[in-house]
Amino acid sequence: MSRYIGNQCPVCNKDFMEDEDIVVCPTCGSPHHRDCYKERGGCGNEAYHTTARQWEETIKPADAHEDQEPIPVRCGNCGTPNPKENLFCNACGTKIGNEIGGFTPSQQVTQATQGVRTNGKATNSDFMQFVNSQIKMEQKLDQGVNMQEACDYIGPNSLIFAMKFKAFTMNRAVSFNWSAFFFGFFYCFYRKMYKLGGVIAALFIISVLPVAYYSVVAIQEIMATGTMPTIPVNFVMDGVGYQGLMISSLMARFVNMATMLFLGMFFNKMYYKEVTSQVARIKQSSRYTIGTTDFTMEIARKGGVNKYAILVIVAIMVALYIAFGLFSSLFILGI
Repeated sequence: MSRYIGNQCPVCNKDFMEDEDIVVCPTCGSPHHRDCYKERGGCGNEAYHTTARQWEETIKPADAHEDQEPIPVRCGNCGTPNPKENLFCNACGTKIGNEIGGFTPSQQVTQATQGVRTNGKATNSDFMQFVNSQIKMEQKLDQGVNMQEACDYIGPNSLIFAMKFKAFTMNRAVSFNWSAFFFGFFYCFYRKMYKLGGVIAALFIISVLPVAYYSVVAIQEIMATGTMPTIPVNFVMDGVGYQGLMISSLMARFVNMATMLFLGMFFNKMYYKEVTSQVARIKQSSRYTIGTTDFTMEIARKGGVNKYAILVIVAIMVALYIAFGLFSSLFILGI
């Protein structure tokens, strides 16, 4: 049994030590503490049984080759796997190995949010402890993707989304997302939902174009009448520009509120479909073996979030605003 020393029992997640009583699952070869195997009533890696996957050693015996594949360290804050040499998480920037801790793939993502205590105070909320108690990483989602693979793809706040995804497997259709509600297409681009973000951004631009046009018309009418003190109030309110501006503003507000409600109510469901389809596509095209460190890192690299997308969108919006100001000024002045 010396070959199992240093590896972990899939039930209690504790390392096997010398002279411990170890039993091996006859189906997948996963080692267990005998007491853990009896207490659970079977193998702790039952998910392997439906995929013909066999247990693999995460820590080799002392006589193994030293050029084995490096094991990534999972961020204790967001659950994202990182290269072992990283000092900070690639996804959230949290220092690897701080009081929150870092975890290897052999320790489930749920351990990352357990109530680790420092100086007698819990570093994570009771809510997060409840979340990780409700999630099973081997749970199957759509297209043969399990919860562990989905969390690897999601990156930051993966456990929050995992709770939403679990609800979808129980036929729950709506799950509100406040970030999508308030930040709209910015949040879509941040979560790499580029097609959805592009559609919502296009609707926003289309809705404000009439507002911009009638704003210019209203200013032209005011300038053609005279200086501000001499403009009749009735003229301003009866003018084509003012009337068009009021109607187009109401329409723009309606469109924006409708898209906010739509994203808030259905973003999680659409993100669930996106995550499962993307992971399934990666599993089909990846040159790495499913379950290996390289495969996990590939999923994390292709998933996660795109912080730079927000900066790009903000820059584009500012550029459009400046361009509109310049062209409208030239048009009003007749240059």
